[in-house]
Amino acid sequence: ATLLRQSRGEWFNAYSSLIAFSTSAKKTQPKNVSIFQRRLATLMSHVFCAALNTVSQMDEDFNVLNLVSMGEGGVEYLSSKEDKVELLILW
Repeated sequence: ATLLRQSRGEWFNAYSSLIAFSTSAKKTQPKNVSIFQRRLATLMSHVFCAALNTVSQMDEDFNVLNLVSMGEGGVEYLSSKEDKVELLILW
């Protein structure tokens, strides 16, 4: 449980840094920044979910944010893979 909290904290710090970094471009590229931030939130949701599924003994999947930004092909590809955490990090 301690390692899970530590990894969650590290992912949260990385996510926060990326959001803060991208916010500086919001005046010149508001649409692109908004798209990037939504995709980043979805990606981080999937990474954390995949990590929880890896260590969990539950048969059910955890809820994640909207999959639309990944596209139908991306969702199918991800569903077919065993190492989802690594795949999502490289996405």
